[in-house]
Amino acid sequence: MRGLLLLLTALLLGQAALAEPAAWLDPAAVQSLTAGIFCKAGPGVPSDEPGTIPGTFKRIDQPSLIAPTQRIPDADGLLFGVDERLAPRLRDRLVLTVDHPPFGPQAVTRESWTSVVHPKGTTFHGYALGGLGGDPKGHWVISGQRRGKLVFRVEFEVVRATQAERDRYRDCATGY
Repeated sequence: MRGLLLLLTALLLGQAALAEPAAWLDPAAVQSLTAGIFCKAGPGVPSDEPGTIPGTFKRIDQPSLIAPTQRIPDADGLLFGVDERLAPRLRDRLVLTVDHPPFGPQAVTRESWTSVVHPKGTTFHGYALGGLGGDPKGHWVISGQRRGKLVFRVEFEVVRATQAERDRYRDCATGY
């Protein structure tokens, strides 16, 4: 009986460790929000935004969702983030903040920029892994604020990628 109890306890603790990271949105401000792994639509346009690591920010066309998840394998070039649709009255500008493990020579852990929100559709905000001068594995948070008020906050865990995951996402994780 004691062995069964220990096994059951271990299984329950294992399940708790596998739970998805948290996500929150203000239902009055956000009509829809999807978090996951995306495949980009084009090469993107480099843009040095204040509040970001120089040379790492690109504006891209709307990417396609390929896996709704908040557990992200650390495959170089893999794009992950949130695709959100704000309420019509809020569709102008949004301040995005990404908290992440330390990157670059200054060990930056927070980047923030102002984004123009799509006036009728959804808007993607995310990050492509790799080439940042640090280990991406760990806890990430992507949040959006409008006029100082939090409208969404999504947590991600970047974890060691298996070879199967690298193979699965290879075609999407290139060209960043």
